[in-house]
Amino acid sequence: MFTSFSKDKAIPSLPILKKGCTYHFNFDYTVTPENSIYFKLIFYKKNGSVIDTKIINDLDIEIYYPKDAHTYKLQMINAASQSLKFKKLTICEVNEQINTVQIGELLNKNEAHQMLNIIFVEPTTQQQTTVSSEAIRKFENVLLIKGWYNGKLTDGMSMIKQHLTQNYSDCELNLIGYGPLSNEFSKAMSHIIEGQPFITFHQNTSFAKKLSEVIGENNQSHPITKPYVYFDTETHRPHGMEVMQPVLNKTRYLEYLDIRTVKNGGTNETKNRFNN
Repeated sequence: MFTSFSKDKAIPSLPILKKGCTYHFNFDYTVTPENSIYFKLIFYKKNGSVIDTKIINDLDIEIYYPKDAHTYKLQMINAASQSLKFKKLTICEVNEQINTVQIGELLNKNEAHQMLNIIFVEPTTQQQTTVSSEAIRKFENVLLIKGWYNGKLTDGMSMIKQHLTQNYSDCELNLIGYGPLSNEFSKAMSHIIEGQPFITFHQNTSFAKKLSEVIGENNQSHPITKPYVYFDTETHRPHGMEVMQPVLNKTRYLEYLDIRTVKNGGTNETKNRFNN
């Protein structure tokens, strides 16, 4: 973050961050095999001693810059990667975030089925936030959408709708969440596009209220489809793991979504499923 031009003959490669502020880090890269690199963020005091470190192995994360931090370093750690294409790193203050919706390529493609399984990736500051190929192995025609919680929600919703309209207008849509925020977003998106929400028991009432206000302001309401709860506390009780629940990767809940239920979740009609 700091350099001496007379000594280093270079300007700082990282931006100066404001103390006590939260920043959104977005890493744009592809690596083979998956999850074979990660990043280490180190905060230093003015005397050079380490305040804290953060391990990052997701493309999106929010980081709080400590009030007593003087500088920081960002290291890329190789974990047996075979190839890496690093495009860019975007750092922006949370209250100034640009829209960073990331709509992935179609995974587990099966052209014989006119059904699209859209998984809204749950935002978290924990390390285990990527949706692995193992977690979605049983689903066909999977579209992972990340970054929908950043920037202006209306812009993100419009971008997602436009992408689906242009590329998947003849598909039946399953809107899948697996955590408190992605569940609420899945339900809200069923107001914007005609699709079946699949959710867990997790809720976030404040985010739901915010989404309701956003939809109301833009008059984009569509009769909502009743969500299908595929994991709830009554039928899927944890076995002695209650203490570990907050730190476990929520993508594990996708294991409880029966593929037969997903395939029967939509209607059998073939029609355009998007409203103007």
